[in-house]
Amino acid sequence: WRDWSSDVCSSDLLYFNTMLYKPAGIDNGLALFQIKEDDNQDGMYSTGSEDMYSIQVSLTANGWSKISQRYDNIPTLVNGAASAPIGNGIHEPNKVIEVSVLFLANPTSGYSKTWLDYMIFTEGSALEP
Repeated sequence: WRDWSSDVCSSDLLYFNTMLYKPAGIDNGLALFQIKEDDNQDGMYSTGSEDMYSIQVSLTANGWSKISQRYDNIPTLVNGAASAPIGNGIHEPNKVIEVSVLFLANPTSGYSKTWLDYMIFTEGSALEP
């Protein structure tokens, strides 16, 4: 465990990693990871004035898939499309205050299911299998 709030790790050395599982026959699932930074250091994330970086994943292969993304390459997304950051626009891992995940399904195509395991930040390289 590393307390990123009291240490400065370069955003080009930090990786967000997780494992996602897609069951056979489930083809409409989407996972959205949101990483929120507390740019003004007031202890909370303020929508509309601080950075939120997102990873949107639509799994195509059945079974487990490793998702790894270098922190400084994670974009700001608005409705799934890359957009300008709302805060200071600087990837600052030491200001991460919250990581959330939303599991979504297209309501017109019905039920979806995705499993998540081992969500972790690594330093220096992506998670090795």
